[in-house]
Amino acid sequence: MMKLAERHRTLEKTLREMQDALRAKDREIELLRAERDRLLVEREEARVKSRSVSRERSIADDFSAVSVNGSGRNQRHRDRSRSRRMARRQEDLPPLPLAAPMSLDTEQFARLRSMDVFLTKTDNWSGAQIIQAVDDLNAEINQFAAAATESCSFAKRTKLKDPLALTPIQENCTPWLGPAFSRILAFRDHTQDPILVQLALQASIVTCCARSLSLFCVGFPSKLDALLSRILAHMQTTEPQATSSRWRALTHRSISMLYPGLEEYAVTELVTTMFRWSTAVFTLCGSANAPTASDASLHTQLRRIAEAVYKLARVTREDILSTTFDVLIVDSGTPFEPGRMLNKMREGEHDADEHGSQTADVGLGLNPNANRSGMLIGADVDLHGSADGSGAQDSGRVLCTTELGLRCVTRRDLKSTSGFPEAGAEADLFESRLLLQPKVLLDSAMDVIERG
Repeated sequence: MMKLAERHRTLEKTLREMQDALRAKDREIELLRAERDRLLVEREEARVKSRSVSRERSIADDFSAVSVNGSGRNQRHRDRSRSRRMARRQEDLPPLPLAAPMSLDTEQFARLRSMDVFLTKTDNWSGAQIIQAVDDLNAEINQFAAAATESCSFAKRTKLKDPLALTPIQENCTPWLGPAFSRILAFRDHTQDPILVQLALQASIVTCCARSLSLFCVGFPSKLDALLSRILAHMQTTEPQATSSRWRALTHRSISMLYPGLEEYAVTELVTTMFRWSTAVFTLCGSANAPTASDASLHTQLRRIAEAVYKLARVTREDILSTTFDVLIVDSGTPFEPGRMLNKMREGEHDADEHGSQTADVGLGLNPNANRSGMLIGADVDLHGSADGSGAQDSGRVLCTTELGLRCVTRRDLKSTSGFPEAGAEADLFESRLLLQPKVLLDSAMDVIERG
């Protein structure tokens, strides 16, 4: 089975490489076609210009001949010149009406072809492939967290009835995990069961990946990236989906071409950040032998994660034009909301329907809890009921996000038959669909872990 799985991954990788090669060839063909159309237009214009110059030159020669010769001789020469001009005019006149329309038609055809390419909404990746890519990324993160936790040992800690407050160093050690989860990690004994350490590692890597995927261009300077993100957000609210998506794709591709070393820099920086965050988690949990930068196996796993993040960012920004894909995480302290997130401690019960059976249409105009940065913001929600319909109740607040979620956001066509936006349409400007629910760890799960 492992060999079949490896062969399947190899075939998928080969297929994607062939698709990338075909897309590159298609772009070359489009460039050659545009160059051909431009040359045709220039040739037609040069032909028309050369004919007009030759006619003007012949007329000037005739006038000079008339001024030099005598009257009788000039009359005969004038008759012969007139006959020559009439014959030349009969030869030149028929092509002239056809040349100008042909050049205009060619130019108009080239313009229409370029607009058609610019406004196309064809996607090179399907939604199922994007979901699978996020699933694979979550699996890589889980494997790294498990391997890193198994390679470490932890100091024995006595259980305190009234734990002391966190020191400033401990509070600033893992701010991305939130104060509640950091407090649990700092005072819990992890020698017998380091499950919380593994979940904290997952949450750290997931948060790092989500922040990278929320950028306009991974690895680009922060100020310029923020400016490009604001421009894109403005275009998404004022322009059609095809226009904003094509601008995003062309800009992202141009940045990659102008900065060929950007990918390597972005991957290296992301690996460094993930390793630094992992080290901070081990320090907070009291690890005696935390992994070092010389650990080749863990470093290789982190690099695979970083490369998967960069590839997912490139695909969602350059190869998807009909919609916008955003990864989701849930902020620490957010109340649990069934239907928008899954309980990590009950993930076996959700495996049957986590890929779209609970897909919800949540328009951004109607859902103030969903923003465009890839985060779900908490609000007062109904905590009763279960996402899987089993009748059990999940409640509590989120400690951390352990697996990424995914949604797609599409701008609706709000124009009516008159060509103007309909009244009240601004509230329903975007349509959002939840494709993959993020998995979270709840504070209520601490009781279950303590009993276990």
